[in-house]
Amino acid sequence: MRARIESERYALGSGDVILLPRDRYSELDSVPGVPWLKVWITAQGSLLDALVSAYGLRHVAHVRRAPVKYLYKRAFAISASSELAERDKRKALVVVFHELLVELASECAHRRNPLSEDVLRMKGYLDNRVERMVGLAELGALTGLCKAHVIRKFKGELGVSPYAYLLGQKMEHAKLLLSTSGLRVKEVARRTGFSNEYYFSNVFKRKTGFSPTAYRARV
Repeated sequence: MRARIESERYALGSGDVILLPRDRYSELDSVPGVPWLKVWITAQGSLLDALVSAYGLRHVAHVRRAPVKYLYKRAFAISASSELAERDKRKALVVVFHELLVELASECAHRRNPLSEDVLRMKGYLDNRVERMVGLAELGALTGLCKAHVIRKFKGELGVSPYAYLLGQKMEHAKLLLSTSGLRVKEVARRTGFSNEYYFSNVFKRKTGFSPTAYRARV
């Protein structure tokens, strides 16, 4: 499989992801005699543009062997579901697409600055648990490190403590829920691991400069 974005050309292999921007000429073609299965996700909108820029993917076109096949499968399952209403499908697909951007950005960052196995394991563990709080003891059990070494190693490679990293992921997830769903602030707080709506609102405002309600109205 071959791809072209204006004058730039890419040779694609199994598991590769190609990002085709809507504002640039692009085309795909296959090598004669070599069959390929292409899976597409098409998206547009101002929120998408903001997310692509925020995750540093604006100038990324090709990610080789990206570990995101499971997200494409999840998107297909949601689209094919007979149990979900169309409105619920759209909401679920927005979340999956956001996860796809997160995974691609994480993979690109890792390839630029490879992380140790322990930090990769902790980071992946935190990325998948934005709906609750995770303690240092839990990360220590995951890696076999004491609490002090958990903090030292994680901060040394990612620049922030595990708590600060998880809090940042929670705020990104909260922004997504506020901008793409009609969930009440109390429910958004619950889905990001905060038992207290007011504590969540205070943290959200401190991190973003807006209350959850004001952020939703702004977006």
